[in-house]
Amino acid sequence: MINSNHLFFLSIFMMGTVMFGFGQTAELSGYVKTKSSDQEITIATVSLLNQQNEIVYTVKVNNEFGEYRIDSITHGNYTLLVSAKGFKTRRITDFAIRAEHRLVKNVVLNAEFSRFSEKKEKVPVEVDYEEKERMIQYVMYSSLALVLVAVLVNQ
Repeated sequence: MINSNHLFFLSIFMMGTVMFGFGQTAELSGYVKTKSSDQEITIATVSLLNQQNEIVYTVKVNNEFGEYRIDSITHGNYTLLVSAKGFKTRRITDFAIRAEHRLVKNVVLNAEFSRFSEKKEKVPVEVDYEEKERMIQYVMYSSLALVLVAVLVNQ
């Protein structure tokens, strides 16, 4: 049979366990910016991976400040994976998150080069000199004909 003393100590133990359990989480937050102009990236995906490389938390950045926040993270070692359209995905590996800790990780992304923005090598152009000479003669004769017409009209 349980007496009142046992119930009292059991309730204190349960409250302490619950309070201790709630205090064992941490928060990770930061900003996502561009490397070239230090501007905020307003649409991005931030994922937290555990040591087995499994995604355990994912948040979407969708604000004008490029800010993200992940709450209620259990302590451990994690990898941060940040991606945004037009940028190279960034992986920040093996950092520790401890209980009751507020960790700030600002992330800078490099622009991803498209095939249009890369430098192109110069391609030699073959010139048809005979065609070029014919075009020059055509322009000269056309100009001469216009001058003759203007002279004849003014007489």
